[in-house]
Amino acid sequence: YEFWLVRGGDKSTVRPHIRDWLVTHGEIAQARFVYKAWLEAGGEFVMIESSVLRWMERNQANADSIFITRLIAREKQLSDQTLKRLIAWTGTMPEKDKCVISFSQLGKHLLTPSLRKEVAAAAEQLLTPLFGTDAQFNGYVQGDIAIVISYLLSLSRGQIDSIRERVDKLFILWLRCPGALTSEMKRCENIQRLEWVNRVGDLLETRHLNVDRDRSPLERFFRWVDTWEGWRKSQIISKIESLSLRFHAPYLWNLVHLRPQFHHQPSRGRRHEDQKQFGRY
Repeated sequence: YEFWLVRGGDKSTVRPHIRDWLVTHGEIAQARFVYKAWLEAGGEFVMIESSVLRWMERNQANADSIFITRLIAREKQLSDQTLKRLIAWTGTMPEKDKCVISFSQLGKHLLTPSLRKEVAAAAEQLLTPLFGTDAQFNGYVQGDIAIVISYLLSLSRGQIDSIRERVDKLFILWLRCPGALTSEMKRCENIQRLEWVNRVGDLLETRHLNVDRDRSPLERFFRWVDTWEGWRKSQIISKIESLSLRFHAPYLWNLVHLRPQFHHQPSRGRRHEDQKQFGRY
């Protein structure tokens, strides 16, 4: 079946055979090749959903399970139950840096209101061990970590509950981890949002961050902000000016430069797409 699908064979020809094969063999390690080929060929996830979930329960320690979760994460329609299990598995898998990629690819699914606790718990399991080391992550892993953090900020925006507290702790750990935010980070334009600076401001107000004690992390953060697209930076300048009046920190707030030639706005469609993905700014 794998060979047929990889070669571009008609899915309808093998669909009933794959369905029957999975009844007997759906949980063996080799079934991953069939799942992978089926999903990559555009096969409907619903046909293999129950089988692949059982496979993941049995083969969670298998390194290839990471790649299966990535394929599932691309599905636009996933039930809350499937999402709940997928999120939980991703958080407990080994090789946390690789699992972050799978977690980030869950995208808007991470904003599912009924799964806030599960998302926060999985994020803690994935990110806390990474931030507790002196590891230097490559630019792609840094970017995926930032994507996850961005979704967590959206998930907890405007909240005053324990989820917000847990997200804030992860955010601070991320800020203070030198290897998680360097000039090598891959560019992710869609996460360049005011919410990042707002959260820094909130944490300065509550004294969880301090402009003197956390000078290096904050400098690293604002140097990253300075690499944002010009029109995105234009939306945060007033917030930075407000913070500079509230918290005295010579030169810190000047790290973000707004270049006049970049004052243009993106198309309405692009702004709408960002808001649709992460919520309003």
